[in-house]
Amino acid sequence: MALICISDYMLDRLGREFEMENSLEKARCGQTLAAGARYHEGLAGTWTAGYAKRGFRKRLEVIVRELGSMVLPGSHWLDAGCGSGILTRVLNELGASGEAIDGSPGMIRRAREEQNRIDPAGAFSFGVVETIERLEFEDANFDGVLCSSVIEYVEAPEQALQELVRVLKPGGHLFLSVANYHSLIRHVQSMLRRAHITRRYAYLDTSRTTYTRQGIVTVLERLGMQVDKVAFFDPTLPAATFWMLPASLILVRAVKKS
Repeated sequence: MALICISDYMLDRLGREFEMENSLEKARCGQTLAAGARYHEGLAGTWTAGYAKRGFRKRLEVIVRELGSMVLPGSHWLDAGCGSGILTRVLNELGASGEAIDGSPGMIRRAREEQNRIDPAGAFSFGVVETIERLEFEDANFDGVLCSSVIEYVEAPEQALQELVRVLKPGGHLFLSVANYHSLIRHVQSMLRRAHITRRYAYLDTSRTTYTRQGIVTVLERLGMQVDKVAFFDPTLPAATFWMLPASLILVRAVKKS
């Protein structure tokens, strides 16, 4: 019986890996990537190393702390917009299994390379998707969904959010981070870039969607979520100044209503 179970698992895993390789091959053959995926494709080679920087490291610490109180061992999670798999590995270490997807073939390659190096028997499968606005997973498929700093890059953000809610089981958890409409740093960066004072902050060319605190809460509640917690994060500004100097990100924890 054990041998049969292992065989079924391996066949399922190989099937998903074949589908992923087919997606990668399509991308290599010239399939057009969405703007957000194309931007991140150029960063795939250095994305993991970027988490050594203070700002990314601080964000990782905050997200790890939040996920630690949300993820149950044995639960089934989706990492939507997984990048090079940094947060997917956090989910794995917390005892979850599931799917990790991204629109960038380069990011998925990096994620798989890292998993094969660190944990070849990792409990997550990595795959390329065209967009999270259209997911191929069945309704109510996951116990939890993680979507960190992705919504700002998609063409139809509310459609993407609707898809994330659709694939959640009733009672399932969503952890989401979105760009803050009131972000001081984002506004300054945008002003400098528009004035051609700097060529930095190229992410702003594809990061287009921002939310207010009430705005993202309203959208999620309309889609059937109960928002449990809203917090702010900034890689540079101290939290004590957020009342005067608005943070870059809004972090949201929510549960799908039964």
